[in-house]
Amino acid sequence: MKTKILSLLAGVLLLTLTQCKEEDPELVASLSGLNITQGRVGDEFVITGTHFGTQANEVKITLSKTGSSAEAVITALSDTEVKATVPNLPDGEYDVKVKVRTQDELTLAGKFTIFTSSFTGFTPLQGSISVNNTITIAAEGLGTEALASYKVQVYKGNVTKTYNASDKTTNSITFSIPANDFSVADEYNIRVSYDGGAIYNLVPGTFSINEVFSTASPLSITHCSICPDGFLGELVTVTGLGFNPSKLTDYKLRLSRNGIDRDFTAAEIDGNTALKFYIPVGDGFVIGGYTLWISHNNGLNFIAIGDLSIALPIPPTFTGISPESFNNNVVTEITISGINFNTKFPKDNRILIRRPTVPNSPIGIENFTVVNSNTIKFNSFLGMAADTWRVEIKTNPNQADYIIGPNFTVILPPPSITSLSLDAYNIKGTDQQFILLGSGFNTNNESHNLVKLIDANNNERVFPRSGGNPTALSIMLPGTNNAQPLALGVYTIKVSNDNGVTFGETGKTLTVLGPTSVTGVTPATVTGYAQNPVQIVITGDNLLSVTKVKIDSNSIDPIEISIQSKTNTSITLQATLLSSLNIPPGQYFLRYFDKTEVPVLVDFNNTIQIIN
Repeated sequence: MKTKILSLLAGVLLLTLTQCKEEDPELVASLSGLNITQGRVGDEFVITGTHFGTQANEVKITLSKTGSSAEAVITALSDTEVKATVPNLPDGEYDVKVKVRTQDELTLAGKFTIFTSSFTGFTPLQGSISVNNTITIAAEGLGTEALASYKVQVYKGNVTKTYNASDKTTNSITFSIPANDFSVADEYNIRVSYDGGAIYNLVPGTFSINEVFSTASPLSITHCSICPDGFLGELVTVTGLGFNPSKLTDYKLRLSRNGIDRDFTAAEIDGNTALKFYIPVGDGFVIGGYTLWISHNNGLNFIAIGDLSIALPIPPTFTGISPESFNNNVVTEITISGINFNTKFPKDNRILIRRPTVPNSPIGIENFTVVNSNTIKFNSFLGMAADTWRVEIKTNPNQADYIIGPNFTVILPPPSITSLSLDAYNIKGTDQQFILLGSGFNTNNESHNLVKLIDANNNERVFPRSGGNPTALSIMLPGTNNAQPLALGVYTIKVSNDNGVTFGETGKTLTVLGPTSVTGVTPATVTGYAQNPVQIVITGDNLLSVTKVKIDSNSIDPIEISIQSKTNTSITLQATLLSSLNIPPGQYFLRYFDKTEVPVLVDFNNTIQIIN
């Protein structure tokens, strides 16, 4: 019993002592201040005071205003200091309340302002070791801290440089890196503090410190290709130091003109001293001056490095074409010679061939070869119209007009001659028609059909077409009344389909004879012609052109007698046929005909007497 009483008294005494300790004024928490009065979500702030204890779970910090409140996360605790981060709350002024253990909640004097801000990047993305570099950091939602509160650090690894901000607006902070402050060309990070250096926030991107970039070379592009089908243009090189070949895709280029920017990618990096890119074309790029910018951080920031001029290429100049003519029944390689053909982008050379005699007749040549800046080749195609064709060319699709080049002539192959109306031509007083029969004559341009006669001394006479049809060609051979009659002799015959550019062999000859004359007929009397074979021989000069002989008198119509043989001086008639022709006895004379069907009367002194 005594033991139970003692235990009860001990418990009462312990409870009394505990209550006295909690209510001891020297152990009650108190607040003395806050290190910052404004901040962003996630920023760290410090509350100072007394008797916070060392158990974070016994301390609670709340930021609140009408309609919004949140508990801050405690990151460190001592008996006189509580560190916490600004909770995710909207912008505004908040009361800061602290509850320690079971004591009543305490409220700090004044308000804490939460504002949101973010650093979105900076420009330029690269600078030089040897010159002062001024950098502007873009931001959103900057607070009202004084300019002196802002510090900027440029750092990598164990290298850190801290700078004061030189300017501040509602959306930007500016600072400068002095010349030679860095000795190593490299890529560095940037971070910003708005509270004098207590808290730093990282800015997206890296800043490349190099040597000074050279300007673009060449500054004036005189052979830039502008093509709507997407081929790229002139290769340009930017020289400098610090390029990183392993990060080629991070490099972007920009050309700006009249407030319009167009971005494109780098083509290659040569070592760490040269970056190359192609002038982009076909996407609104036109001739004129541009400002060239470069970014090494995938287009996040650009710096201007110089001016670039895009110009049309030098127009081509033609010097010749080979061959100048060819037949349309074979595929022929045509070679155009000149200067300033586009060898860098061959498909930018656009070739047309056109018949000047036929309006709206251009044909585009797609399959051509640019051998070098002085030579282009392409093939003709079968069946091209026999005519004069003109070559026209552009070396740049943005070129206003095609440059007119040389001509070539497409001709028909020589026609095939099967026969002649005259193998031998007896000169007469007037011009006579001469006909060549065959195929393949030029029916598109009949005036291009010409006949050439070549004598044994290679003297040539060319005669134009005087008539005919697709299978016949006629010319007029000059008679003795002509100012230039043909001389007697044998002539080789050639024919042209292309107005005399080429003449083809026919394998035919023409013998030109003097006027035909008959000197006699033997026998003068034909007797017993029904029983005895009789030959009638006409003698004379230049008889080869005689094609028909007819017997004639006042009592009968002319009857043709078959020619058995013929030379230049004689014609032999088969008189045994007279009986079958029912020619009665009597006095007859002869008529002979050449192929012009002009009858020539044999001298009446050379008539024949037919006696039964």
